[in-house]
Amino acid sequence: MTILERRRAADLIRSIVAVLRTIPVDAGEGKTASARALDAVFADPETVLTTGALGDDLQAALDGMLAGNATLPSLLRATEQVAAIEATTPDTVELIGDCAALVLAAAAERIATTTFDTREDLIVERDRLVRQLDLSAIGASNAGLRDLVVAVRALLSATVSALDDTIHTLPRRRTYRLGAALPSLVLSTRFYGDGGSADDLVALNRVSNPLFMPIEGVFTAQ
Repeated sequence: MTILERRRAADLIRSIVAVLRTIPVDAGEGKTASARALDAVFADPETVLTTGALGDDLQAALDGMLAGNATLPSLLRATEQVAAIEATTPDTVELIGDCAALVLAAAAERIATTTFDTREDLIVERDRLVRQLDLSAIGASNAGLRDLVVAVRALLSATVSALDDTIHTLPRRRTYRLGAALPSLVLSTRFYGDGGSADDLVALNRVSNPLFMPIEGVFTAQ
């Protein structure tokens, strides 16, 4: 790699780090660890270039993001943004592919540990993750990165398999229609036989006053 190519690659690494910095993370040790790791990569991109991979620092940053409760949508959005960064050399193509795969792995871990209210909620996020994994595999294949293709496909298979088991344990989202607005307690008794799910109905329908549930709304059922 020429000096110019190394400079371009270093700039690309800084661009990747800039994207990862946009991922919101709650306060705490996870946020601190993530910021420290990103600072290390940003300050010394030459280390990444000489090791030929994104290295332990970036992995530590992603681990910190997960520990700090980085959201699944933000991780997937970061993957899309990283993939949009223009590569200028074969080496930078590999850097982008490696980074996208790492963020996707973090997203897969996040979706596997997230509690979803309904199977429809999980399916939406699963499909978005699968779409990004497919695009990452296609990009890696077009770039001739066979090892990365194998890794992404393996992650895709494992993720889909794990989520399929979870999907069947979640209730389905159903719709209802009333003649007039009713209290959540009444609806809970009507749908579930008791008032124990009144608060869940309020949250699911994003209602501010539980005495007046919307005439058209949703509830969950197996």
